[in-house]
Amino acid sequence: QVHAATNHAGEPLAVKVQYPGVAAGIRADLALLRGVLRPTRLGHVFAACFEELEDRLAEELDYQCEAAHTEWFREHLRLPGIIVPRVERALSTRRVLTTTRLGGVHLDQWLATQPSQVARDHYGQLLVDLFYHSVFALGRLHADPNLGNYLFLPGGELGLLDFGCVRSLPSSFAEGL
Repeated sequence: QVHAATNHAGEPLAVKVQYPGVAAGIRADLALLRGVLRPTRLGHVFAACFEELEDRLAEELDYQCEAAHTEWFREHLRLPGIIVPRVERALSTRRVLTTTRLGGVHLDQWLATQPSQVARDHYGQLLVDLFYHSVFALGRLHADPNLGNYLFLPGGELGLLDFGCVRSLPSSFAEGL
């Protein structure tokens, strides 16, 4: 669903397009699953989980919401070595999200280059720093740690992608940790 493009100035872009009917299909699947689980003895437990799941999926399907999350992280996440793409608002809608395209590779491609232990440790530290900074300093978590949402960039930087699932954390959560 993400396609490479360039703008009129030749700048590389990433265009995320939502397939028609995806939102309706997910809603139908959740309704079916809810109906199957409701009569079980744990139905009341699943009901609370489903509310949260439905809310998060609704956010994930709204690319304007994702654009806002991306812009927030781009503005507030000031960790050396972490890069967040810029949203192209004029080229984005609820079902199309356009951002600058980062020029890195995914984890499997990066590992295929047989990086040194020093390089592996460097990126591992960036991921740990990202998590702790997000929880304790920002109070917001990029909540989709799918390996496809990270790009290993030349020069040791880490690109962070896909802000469709973001969780705001109450200060009490960080205090509890």
